[in-house]
Amino acid sequence: MRFYYFSDMRKLVFLIGFAVNFICCAKQKDCFEISKKVKVDNRFFFYWGSLDIVNIDEFNPPAKTGEVSESDYNSYVKGDIYCPD
Repeated sequence: MRFYYFSDMRKLVFLIGFAVNFICCAKQKDCFEISKKVKVDNRFFFYWGSLDIVNIDEFNPPAKTGEVSESDYNSYVKGDIYCPD
């Protein structure tokens, strides 16, 4: 009888630990404010963060950039907060 009690308690502790870990470690989205929008050869890019480079083009991109879909490009404006999927 005593053995079953500890076995059930172990399962309960494991399940509680799993639930807490799952809730606390849920992936958070990395969102950013769009600093600039650029279209190059039918490809669409958002830039974020500090833009230290004065002349930004396809040959001199800043470090923080990401390609997005055309619909996302058209749906957002400079200054919007963008959260990629």
